[in-house]
Amino acid sequence: MEHRLHPRIPVRPLCQARFSVDSKPNRHIQVSNLATEGCCIRIPAELAGAFADNPVLEDWALTCPGLPRARVRAQAVWCRPSGGDRQEDRQMDQPVEVGIKFLAMPEDYAIDLEDFIDYVLKAGIPPIDYSGMPA
Repeated sequence: MEHRLHPRIPVRPLCQARFSVDSKPNRHIQVSNLATEGCCIRIPAELAGAFADNPVLEDWALTCPGLPRARVRAQAVWCRPSGGDRQEDRQMDQPVEVGIKFLAMPEDYAIDLEDFIDYVLKAGIPPIDYSGMPA
């Protein structure tokens, strides 16, 4: 069993992110899971090169039911292909996963985020897949 310092909750397909990398906007980016310290996003494979040097993401905002909107300072901290560890297990058109670390956020938003995650964990909301069905 995996133990994390900060629990993560599955949020796809409910949550999306928007941000810019090198002044290029990215909208409607799927968020896979969410924690108080960061999240995992899924981006199209053709965008992966922009994340190779762990950029700070400009104008980061999260859209998620139950959370207010706020500007958060965020940074990509890792980038990896999804779909398996072996190259032959992956398809070139599969999304790429990117780990995001939250660097700074308004204090009231940090409280809202922690409360939201606690609620989901206590409510036992099951993981859901892209179609919105329990996984």
